[in-house]
Amino acid sequence: MKIAIIGGTGGMGKTLIRFFKQEKIIAFAVGRKTRSKEKILDESDIIFISLPSEFISYAVSLLDSVDISKKLIVSLGSCMIPDAKAMKKIKGPILHIHQLFGPKTFPFLGQRMIFAGKTKHEGAVFLKKIFRKNKVLISEMDPQKHDKIMACTQALSQFSIISLGAALSHSGYSKKELMDASTVTFRMNVDAIKRITSQKAALWSHLQIENIFAGRSLDHFLEASRMFRKFAENKDKKGFEKAFDKMAGFWNN
Repeated sequence: MKIAIIGGTGGMGKTLIRFFKQEKIIAFAVGRKTRSKEKILDESDIIFISLPSEFISYAVSLLDSVDISKKLIVSLGSCMIPDAKAMKKIKGPILHIHQLFGPKTFPFLGQRMIFAGKTKHEGAVFLKKIFRKNKVLISEMDPQKHDKIMACTQALSQFSIISLGAALSHSGYSKKELMDASTVTFRMNVDAIKRITSQKAALWSHLQIENIFAGRSLDHFLEASRMFRKFAENKDKKGFEKAFDKMAGFWNN
């Protein structure tokens, strides 16, 4: 089995090349400066597209001159519906994989992935086998369900952390003053803020804007925020505790 990764010179692409080489699988990185692109793609059984959504059209153009009817095309991305639309011209089986970890994560032990699309294809079965051999936890679902869930576990959770970071930066206190008076819970939140702000803003804007279901989840967040703020403004302790206990029941049962 031979694998080509369009965008293999980028962060996640390099990590996958490293992974496949570890597994003694022939894998080629295909970048803009790569020579013999068509030959590499033609000789590969599985072709990954590891590019931002706005550059998928470049990958599609590379595949125009390649017979991909018997190959598996794998899209790597966190928003599957936009990626699927960008790849609609591809006349071949498509598998969507969302790696729920960053490009610096290696090895993949205990990490999670979501597979959607042609999950029964021979190439997909092969990929699942080698990932699971490395203790990767794989869930399977359709692209729409994936994007709906990601609107909660990704877009919404990150929105709340980004908003908290922005609010604290506007508090009028220095970072040192805040940390000198920090609780354990506060420091955990600061760790999450630092983890997000250590990466480029373009990553987070993509996740907030490209997921078509994100707005609905953010509405739920704002509704919950307004509800708990109203309890505080009205000094409604019973209302606060009732809503809190209902929420706690979801997480602790």
